[in-house]
Amino acid sequence: MENKTVFVIGAGASQEANLPTGQELKEKIVHLLDIQFSGVGKQKSGDKIITEALYAFNKATDRNPDDINTYIKKLAILGKHFHKLFQ
Repeated sequence: MENKTVFVIGAGASQEANLPTGQELKEKIVHLLDIQFSGVGKQKSGDKIITEALYAFNKATDRNPDDINTYIKKLAILGKHFHKLFQ
């Protein structure tokens, strides 16, 4: 294309490109943020990479590296209200 071109894509175009819809993306984010543990140290839900990043952040900032509960509680609140943020 020699001229500057702007593509205007309507709602639903993401599905044709095999990308999630807005609703599917919100649901995926909420699922990833739902970090829960069963037993001692065994993660049963949520994204393990996010969990590892929280541990690493605590370690890098001289906080107790094993105590990420404050972050997990805040992620739970964010996940609970996420749909309200992006309507």
